[in-house]
Amino acid sequence: MIALTSKIARQNTDVGGQRTEVLLAVRDMSHGNLSFTAAEFAQYSRLDTYAFNRRLPELELMGLVKNSGKRKDSRICSIKGTKCMTWSLVVKAVA
Repeated sequence: MIALTSKIARQNTDVGGQRTEVLLAVRDMSHGNLSFTAAEFAQYSRLDTYAFNRRLPELELMGLVKNSGKRKDSRICSIKGTKCMTWSLVVKAVA
């Protein structure tokens, strides 16, 4: 019982504001169809690459960001120099 409640609490908590900060960084940098790697987002944030790597999938599950999907759609990161998945903001039309 304790494990289940801890899991639910963790899912509902914005870990030290990181989830919010990651979302704001994605929002601020993702103009148009631009997408960036976790390391590229981290370069312009106070958070490190690892925080982005942890929080971006959470935001994807919430429907707020999307990733490049297939590995063939990933690209060389300008920071790391390796092939990485890219992320961008999900833009929803307002009716």
